[in-house]
Amino acid sequence: MELNLRGLLIRLLTRLSWATSRRRMARGITRFSQVEADSGWQMLRALDAVDNVESRARLFNNALEEVHHSALFRELAHHYSDEPPPPATQERIQLFNPKEGMIEFSAWHYVGEADVYRDFLAYAHATREPRIRDTFLVIRGDEKEHQALALAELQRLTGSPRNARRLIRKVRIIRAYQAWMRFSKGVGNIVSSFVLAIVFIGVGWIFAPVCRRRIYGDTLPAPLNGASGEIATSSQTITGAARP
Repeated sequence: MELNLRGLLIRLLTRLSWATSRRRMARGITRFSQVEADSGWQMLRALDAVDNVESRARLFNNALEEVHHSALFRELAHHYSDEPPPPATQERIQLFNPKEGMIEFSAWHYVGEADVYRDFLAYAHATREPRIRDTFLVIRGDEKEHQALALAELQRLTGSPRNARRLIRKVRIIRAYQAWMRFSKGVGNIVSSFVLAIVFIGVGWIFAPVCRRRIYGDTLPAPLNGASGEIATSSQTITGAARP
């Protein structure tokens, strides 16, 4: 039920967002390109710690395919954008920790691949653009193999499917907490901005004289209506002096 609800939300929100703005759609696809590139980078960072030659070769091939996926998304974003896609400037956080070894990283790797495989189907059905839909489905086909290999490697390292499932649950709890913190931060920023706007509109006028005094000191500028009166008086004086 949770997975179906997530897929439904992805389809609904993505369709509304991308249908109303071609530029927003291109930026969203660029974000997918950045995520795929980061995934390949994460695998390369962990490559030297793989003790099995075959597993290392599979992980390296997986990293190459992630880079290829990044290029596909970037080309797609360029096709639908009226301006060059922004560079990948987001900060990267390395998932592989040499102190924890490959077991923890393999759990993160599997969860990431499984989530991508699940969500890309929803994104494919959220767009009416055939080229975008086909790209998501093609990449999703690769991710199916990636998650199967990641699960097999995790079970090999942990020694049993039960231990693998325990680590997977741990990673999912951490990811859920991180997602909640990001959501809370976003909501908090919106609420704070709303409260500050209410305070400014409601009581800001009370502190306006004090603020003016702190800015201008004792020499306050003349009010606009006073300045207009002086100009009008000077104009009448000059006009009167010009008369014979």
